[in-house]
Amino acid sequence: MYRTDLGDHIEEITVHDRHGRLATVRCFDRTGRRMSEEHFQDYPLRIRHGQTRYWYKTGQLQLACDFKRNRINGPLAAYHEDGSPKRREQYRNGELRTSQCFSPDGQARPCQPLLTTVDFPGGQKPFVEFLRDRLDRRKINLVDAPAFITVEATVHKDGTLSGPRTLPAVKLRPLPEQIINQQVAEAMANMPPWRPAALDDIPIEAYVLISVALRDGIVHQVNYEVYAF
Repeated sequence: MYRTDLGDHIEEITVHDRHGRLATVRCFDRTGRRMSEEHFQDYPLRIRHGQTRYWYKTGQLQLACDFKRNRINGPLAAYHEDGSPKRREQYRNGELRTSQCFSPDGQARPCQPLLTTVDFPGGQKPFVEFLRDRLDRRKINLVDAPAFITVEATVHKDGTLSGPRTLPAVKLRPLPEQIINQQVAEAMANMPPWRPAALDDIPIEAYVLISVALRDGIVHQVNYEVYAF
């Protein structure tokens, strides 16, 4: 079992096999109250499999669902803080089959998207400007610079971004590509907080791929998407 103090909460990881893949991750606030419990078939790859549960500070269950190889499978239930139903959905291998949502007074209402993705403050355009201001074009070989760069990172529940890192395959590419990939990763090391991903309004940790398009060695466009949470 591994316990990590993350400031506002404690993360507890229990590994169930010698390969470090099967794992249960539980989070507790600083008083010891449980906040979440998640099960993984392959924790290093963040492949969820089995139960996922979140609780309010009062101890009331907030959301419950099961995952099958990283896809929601079966019933999903979410509750308001007083315990009344908020969302009832049915999934089959990640595909939504039925959905009902309710206001706190029990009235039916349209369902909002279950998953809200991450976003850089202000969107993609400010992100382009952020990178342009931080890349040192003097160190970029404009002739050999690649047209696209992809890095991966983690957006935490509080919106902080950590671990911007190049993909393993970059080590096999020509040196100019390795340099600019590393520059992009380093430029993102100190970023303003992002809007975190949320599962039915519950902030969650998300793993993102960030693609950067270059034109004449200058950042032209960016795109980012969640590949696991």
